[in-house]
Amino acid sequence: MAELKQIKRPVSGAPGQRNAFIDLLRLLFCIFVCLFHYKKKLHFGGGYLGVDFFFILSGFFLMRSFEGKRGELAQRDVYLNCREYLWQRICRFYPHYFAAFVFAVVVRIFVYRQKSVHKFLLNAFWEIAFLQNIGLTGGTELVNSPTWFLCAALFGGYLVWFLLQKCYGFFLHFIVPFSVMFMFCGFNQMAGNMELAHNVIGITTCGMIRGFVELSLGCLTFKAYQYCLGLHIERAVLFRALQSLIEIAAIGFICLMCYREGHTPKDFVLIMIFSALIVSAALNSSLLAALCSSPVIRPILQHAGRLSFSMYLSHMTVINIVNRHPVSMGRYFPNVVLLMAVTVVVSEFMDLSVSGMKNLLHSAAVKCR
Repeated sequence: MAELKQIKRPVSGAPGQRNAFIDLLRLLFCIFVCLFHYKKKLHFGGGYLGVDFFFILSGFFLMRSFEGKRGELAQRDVYLNCREYLWQRICRFYPHYFAAFVFAVVVRIFVYRQKSVHKFLLNAFWEIAFLQNIGLTGGTELVNSPTWFLCAALFGGYLVWFLLQKCYGFFLHFIVPFSVMFMFCGFNQMAGNMELAHNVIGITTCGMIRGFVELSLGCLTFKAYQYCLGLHIERAVLFRALQSLIEIAAIGFICLMCYREGHTPKDFVLIMIFSALIVSAALNSSLLAALCSSPVIRPILQHAGRLSFSMYLSHMTVINIVNRHPVSMGRYFPNVVLLMAVTVVVSEFMDLSVSGMKNLLHSAAVKCR
């Protein structure tokens, strides 16, 4: 138990606290995705890679959760554990997911004057059921297109959770490295970059494959973090200074590549940099991490990190509104400011609404008992 606490401390700090540096990265890559979807031909052509960062980060925390429960899980039925995992993830995702879906439907009906609403909602069945990223949905228009990420994260995570219980060593030492290699080679041959999500391959899609492989890579990233933690090199002052310089250089390089390039074979290199950056941020030992953890900055970044989930889910609908009613016709930056401001407001409202509804249901459940 003491060993487990040592493993968890640098990622989350004191009990109940979030890693402010990781929250900063969450916010940064969420903004990249927003800017990519807004006039991606002008700027941030590589911003779509923010999704890959979130897949790897999700895999990192999935592996952390598994390691913390490994002894307990070994005493129970594998399939029961997987069902519980799936249910917990649905309960975690679905309230915000459904709120973003309703918001998108309202905008389509009242802003875009969607015709044939009943047909439109029938087509949205797959999306409501978290099945928008399987082979049956090829060509179906999504109400809120970025939510394919959650479908891939949900079912990819379910498969990873199962494999970790059934073949832990084989999964980490064989399946993960070879699946990463095969995906990189396959995506490079198909498109020359990582932006493949809705392309159907048999009963699945490229997005589902992308989710599973990068969640798996996140598991390997956690093992690399554990290895670095065991070396105790984060205690050395020289290492902390060097680590800070490398982090700043990595973030600067990622920003430059996402802004200026994107959709090139260099995208595959950035994914490996994401993995290394997550390890460094989780160590929580650099001067940059110390700055993020300062009493003034930490609450801001922690709130922004929590908000990034709702921002991701709602940003595409907000983009549709901004495109319909721009603040300045033909000018990029004023509209970007409007986009981000409206996205933050909508996300805050969504978070408050979902939290209020959860509290209301919880109070009702307590009274029924």
